[in-house]
Amino acid sequence: MKTEKDNSDLVPYTSNPAKSKLICGICKENKPLSDLLFLNRCSHCFCSRCVGCYVSSKVAENMAVISCPIPECKNGTFDPLLCKPMIAREVFDHWCMSLCVFVIKNKFYCPFMDCFALLTDERGNQEVIREAECPHCHRLFCAECKSTWHAGMTCENFHKLGKN
Repeated sequence: MKTEKDNSDLVPYTSNPAKSKLICGICKENKPLSDLLFLNRCSHCFCSRCVGCYVSSKVAENMAVISCPIPECKNGTFDPLLCKPMIAREVFDHWCMSLCVFVIKNKFYCPFMDCFALLTDERGNQEVIREAECPHCHRLFCAECKSTWHAGMTCENFHKLGKN
């Protein structure tokens, strides 16, 4: 019968987490745990160099929600705060802005190409308002069809003119 002091069958814990390694899902190289990022909602992990390259390329494509690069994975996403040390500040700032824009409902852009300010349609199902002013460039646009202002002309007729 064994007593509490008889620990002869126990294996001493000598594993050093700093020396543990896993394979990066992108470059397939063995990397120390300290250099790996584990994704939210999936079990895949990637090294900091691959995360930096992958996230930077997706942000350049104006992706807001960046999914796991493993094709069969449908759940994993990258967290901007966890990726921040692995990407350039400009990339991080652009990604955060993209995420903010992504969650805005009823968004559209000023129809004037030299302005192109992000605007929101907060009318809901209230009365129809056609004439609106961009708060950035102060020019008039049609709130109904989101085009430049077309006084005395229906949206349908205005758009027919542009197709001719």
